Amino acid sequence: MSRLKQFLLTSLLHQQRKAKKSGGFTLIELLVAIILTVLIITPLMTLVLSMMDTDRKEEAKATTETEIQAALNYIADDLQQAVYIYDATALKTNSVPSATNAAASGIQDQIPPVKPVNDCTVTTECVPVLVFWKRKYLDRKDDVKDTVTNSYVNIGTDITDSIEGSDRYVYSLVAYYLIKDNSTTWQGKARIARFEIRDGISKTDSSGNVTVLLNPSQGFKRFNTVTSDGSLSLRMNRWVSGTYDAAQSAVTTLIDYVDDTTLSSTDIPDQTIRDQFSPPENDLGEYSTTCSKDRTGTDKSGNLTSSRVPPSPPTELDTGSFYACVNPINAQGQSVAQIYIRGNALRRLPEYSQVAVARPNQYNINYFPIASVRVAVIGVLGEN
Repeated sequence: MSRLKQFLLTSLLHQQRKAKKSGGFTLIELLVAIILTVLIITPLMTLVLSMMDTDRKEEAKATTETEIQAALNYIADDLQQAVYIYDATALKTNSVPSATNAAASGIQDQIPPVKPVNDCTVTTECVPVLVFWKRKYLDRKDDVKDTVTNSYVNIGTDITDSIEGSDRYVYSLVAYYLIKDNSTTWQGKARIARFEIRDGISKTDSSGNVTVLLNPSQGFKRFNTVTSDGSLSLRMNRWVSGTYDAAQSAVTTLIDYVDDTTLSSTDIPDQTIRDQFSPPENDLGEYSTTCSKDRTGTDKSGNLTSSRVPPSPPTELDTGSFYACVNPINAQGQSVAQIYIRGNALRRLPEYSQVAVARPNQYNINYFPIASVRVAVIGVLGEN
């Protein structure tokens, strides 16, 4: 019996030694395992992080592309109601009424930022790109804000008058701006904003008494095409605005994250890629030559050729990220405008949002999406 106990005890101890011997790792085995893990995990982690970074950039790019296209569609819809589009001459010239020369008259000091309004007060931060007159539709069911009384007015409520209770059209002046500043509200370094002032609505009874239903926007004055002195462009260039109230008048941001950088051969050495990135100046019609910053040529009918706006902007705003080619009236009797917008998707990412330079180059050019739209306006004002 004692021998059996001794045998069992010996077998149990032997089994415990085998279990201890086979249940662990040596130091060399552990080091080899760690090295192999690092060699395998590190590339995988790098790949995963790279994929995540690319995914963030692609998402920012897709969002920017969508917003740019939406902005272009909005501008195109706005332009379809236009009756007159100002060219570079009008936007770079002060209002010096000339009886004979349209180039000596312009609306530069009649609109923001020369006449400041909220968010558009400094010429080096806010520049007009596209300015035009349009017919503004007012639905009789809508409440329209009266900026003079600071209240909302329904123009269709007075049904005692036969002309009431119907939709209305009034003239309005619309301007689109490129704004580049350090805004605390908007995260991008540059954005596009819209400004509009419109005419009012009034009625006259049988006794000649005038009742104002809706006051004109502050600063609004009707353009004058009744006089026969000079051409249509001369008469439109001699338009003089009223006084704006900066507290009531403001530009409204249409889109943020517009590219705030300039493009040069240092950024993108390949000229072909640069042309794809910033399209060359374009032809706007059968008889028009290229769109240039200063109109110097004439078309086959002797009319001035298309012009690029903004004309000679301040250096801070000469980005080429928002501009238009404008032909106020071409040989076909149309006003034609082609608008370009270039976004900056990288500005949406935290690591690029506040850096001094987030500019395009041959490696990240895809994250600066470009879109354009061309609009031909048929309902132009006639010379007569």
